[in-house]
Amino acid sequence: MSKKICLESPSIKDLLQETFLKAIHNIARYLDDVLQTKEAESLHQFRVNIRLARSLCKEFSMFMEKNHKKALSDRLEGLQQETNDMRDLDVFIECIQTYKTKVDKACESEFKRIEKALLREKKAAYVQFCKQYSVHQENVTAIEALLKDEQLYLSQAEGKWFVPAQKILEKRFKKIAKLSQKIALDSANEQFHTLRLHYKKLRYTCDALQLTAFAKSFKPIQTAFGHVQDKNMQIAYIQQHHANKSVFLEQIIALLEEELLEDKRQCIKKSNKRSIEKLHKKLHAIITCKKR
Repeated sequence: MSKKICLESPSIKDLLQETFLKAIHNIARYLDDVLQTKEAESLHQFRVNIRLARSLCKEFSMFMEKNHKKALSDRLEGLQQETNDMRDLDVFIECIQTYKTKVDKACESEFKRIEKALLREKKAAYVQFCKQYSVHQENVTAIEALLKDEQLYLSQAEGKWFVPAQKILEKRFKKIAKLSQKIALDSANEQFHTLRLHYKKLRYTCDALQLTAFAKSFKPIQTAFGHVQDKNMQIAYIQQHHANKSVFLEQIIALLEEELLEDKRQCIKKSNKRSIEKLHKKLHAIITCKKR
């Protein structure tokens, strides 16, 4: 869609239907890819599209019939939860493979032992997931039926997207601005995670409204918060699942904690008042058909 969007734009219903159907198409596609290739990237994309659909259900809930929306949200959530452990394993395996060259060479044999055990665990998890293919496929089919059901949308969804979408985006920006003022290097990890989720919701909403170029403009901020979340999860995974930590894993934790501080600095730098105001003005200019 053009950078300048005119008021004769599609309705909220039109935009949601288009985005939802594209998402379910991708969900079905990547489900098949996961079953065939067992690749981590396929699983990641499978989950990205589920999260996109779930986010839109929440952001645009006022335009959806309550019971239909709940049925859709529950189906999507269940499908995502089925892959949580698989994704954790993929991320952790990627983590130790990334850091294996940064720890003592004496840890090489220990790395190979841990990697072998994790790959075995991953294979078992993927095999178990694939055994439930018919169940997953039924879920996808049910989700698609719900998305195509005209009763999913309330009458107000027939209206143009301009005013309600602007309100939704404004509300999200206010939350981001408020939370950004509170984060510091010693802030709880949960604060960074919450702010990351707000940026993701903003991104998903902009994608649904076909504000693609604008959504990509704040991808660096979203990525910075993603790095913080990834490292926190990796540290927690080691501490939770490997109580008797090895020298190899202890060194990885130390590296993760050191880099985590720099990642947090980048988040604070990128999500500052000036940057948020700049993004806000850019969005306002786009949405009101005015050039910057």
